[in-house]
Amino acid sequence: MKIYRLLGGIILSVLMIVSCVSAITVYIEPHQINSGDELRVHVQDLPNNTKLSLAVEMMMDAVPGGEYTFVTSNITMPFKLVNGSFSVRNQNTIYNNILFNDYPIPDDPHHEYRQVNISGYSTNGIYAKSLSVPSEYGTFQVNLGGTVQDTKSNVVTSFMVSGTKVSGGPDSVIPFRIYSSEPGTVKITVMADDAVVFADQVTIGNPTSKTGNIYVSTIPSGANVFIDGILYGSSPRIIKEVPPGQRIVTLTKPGYNDYQKTVYVTASQLVTLNIRMEPGSSSGTTPGQGGSPATSLLDQIRQQRQGGSTQQTLQNALDRFRALKT
Repeated sequence: MKIYRLLGGIILSVLMIVSCVSAITVYIEPHQINSGDELRVHVQDLPNNTKLSLAVEMMMDAVPGGEYTFVTSNITMPFKLVNGSFSVRNQNTIYNNILFNDYPIPDDPHHEYRQVNISGYSTNGIYAKSLSVPSEYGTFQVNLGGTVQDTKSNVVTSFMVSGTKVSGGPDSVIPFRIYSSEPGTVKITVMADDAVVFADQVTIGNPTSKTGNIYVSTIPSGANVFIDGILYGSSPRIIKEVPPGQRIVTLTKPGYNDYQKTVYVTASQLVTLNIRMEPGSSSGTTPGQGGSPATSLLDQIRQQRQGGSTQQTLQNALDRFRALKT
């Protein structure tokens, strides 16, 4: 009888958590912005004591061996978060430089300015780092940048901030500005208690080319699907909004030989691959790509807001970036 009561209590707790998560409403606006414009994430019915995670992922075309930068500034949390964490992940890069600024909260003498700068080389084109943020967020800024692999023509750069909401109203708006060295697509994901409650995309600038799609199915299913070295999940899978041009599709699955094929993606078209995997040996991961280190662009944009205009400082940094490319 005690076991049944215990199980009943556990099931009730799970149902209550699912109910709270499902009641949260999130939407973003606008869906088309230019570099430097403000984006707003609206969060409704978010109860206290909920772990909130905001993930921002940018996919942009890039020059092989060149530099890139992606800056998200003036991110303002309208409620108090504790037990915070910050993580970043870059793909198709050689060297990476990440700058995290946390600005003082007005009327809170205990919340001081903090700056964290981390950098390092990628392993097989992937760089991942995470750190703890000891106190609540106020207004913060994230600079992501580095050097593109010599053999890659796009970069996926992303970060996620998380914390437990302990005070504030249930309805709020999280505003921030996005600066990008190249046009592209930004994916915004919001999670509550580690469950995805919202995911949507925003177009930055006016990309010169439209995207296509790639559909991959395998026998047997469950193969890792990589496009240009970026893992998109397991088969069967459709990968949407793939930049046009030649793309390398790699499939790996333990116990089977790796499969690789170069496909040509065109705007608004679907490339279909139905592959029968051959038994053999595979590590289950994508082969690494080599490259040589280069100086990071973000060394040039370390000047941060100290009573001046953050927007102007960042725009000047991007102007210097464009000047380097010409």
